[in-house]
Amino acid sequence: GFPLVESLKMAGDASAHPMLQAALPKIIETIKAGEELDVALQRCDFFPPLVAHGVRAGQEAGSLVKMLKHLAKIIQLNLDHACETFSVALEPLIIGFVGVVVGFCVVATLLPMVKLVEVL
Repeated sequence: GFPLVESLKMAGDASAHPMLQAALPKIIETIKAGEELDVALQRCDFFPPLVAHGVRAGQEAGSLVKMLKHLAKIIQLNLDHACETFSVALEPLIIGFVGVVVGFCVVATLLPMVKLVEVL
């Protein structure tokens, strides 16, 4: 095992997420003060409650690494589902937008021709 505080520092350095980088020093200070990891995660407001509860269960069962792998899978599935739902909801909007653009082009093309026919 690698020390928890060092692991958190490395995760913060490797992350490109500014909110995570801002939350990790608070988590590290809470852990150095003697609190458990799940308590530190609950206090930081970055991670969803599912993560803190999963970490607590992993600590109590003595298999934190296994639980973190399961949490990563669950969060990835939730993200995939949210992205799929968003793309399904966005598709009709894009089709409507393309229809408006095509309609505008048709009107912009036919209107001068109609005016020309009226003049003749």
